[in-house]
Amino acid sequence: MSKSLKPKQVLFLYGLFFLGDGVAFGRTRPKMSPLDRRPLLEMELIRTEKIGRSQHIFLTDRAWDWLSEHLALPIMEKKGNPSKECAFLAQALLERLQLRVSDGTLTLAEFMAPPKEKLLPPSPSVPETPVPQASAEPLDPEEENLLALSRKIMQETGTDRVFLRDLRPRLQALSRKDTDRLLLSLQRKGKILLMSYQDPLSRTAEDDVAALHLGSVSRHVLRLS
Repeated sequence: MSKSLKPKQVLFLYGLFFLGDGVAFGRTRPKMSPLDRRPLLEMELIRTEKIGRSQHIFLTDRAWDWLSEHLALPIMEKKGNPSKECAFLAQALLERLQLRVSDGTLTLAEFMAPPKEKLLPPSPSVPETPVPQASAEPLDPEEENLLALSRKIMQETGTDRVFLRDLRPRLQALSRKDTDRLLLSLQRKGKILLMSYQDPLSRTAEDDVAALHLGSVSRHVLRLS
């Protein structure tokens, strides 16, 4: 189904993703006719909603997964004309990258590093030499308790993630500063991954209040590593 989309339609989705979701019809980039928007609606990648006097376009939850799987689709026509929309998109992407580099969760070297090669199984004729494993940094009791509580919440909600809005009220014995310290320590030790809320349309005021702030980036969710 992705092959049926034109570069202009793919660029339109990236524009909503990086430049701002919930855009009025008259302010979308690039400009899209109803005919161009129809395949995106049929694929349930966008939805429309009337806000005030004008119709606005939003990405759906499905669009986030779809974009993650189709990052390499072309966004320029065969003539290769680098449109202003491509330039705006590149600038927005670089600004997002700058945030990750500034908060210390990613370096340019890591971003540009080639994929790690998969190790081939050893030849049967050559005995495998065990590779010494680095000893894991031990967890203190408070960290163990936080991990146990996170697993319990995931079992209760039936999801593979924990929203900080659900976690913080159940850690009332700890101050917010101590909770943040534990969360950052567990992430440093590779036990959890703190993430931003991927769907801004579903984010609530409770999510923003409970978020852990790293510089200008807010983390609303954790996953167990």
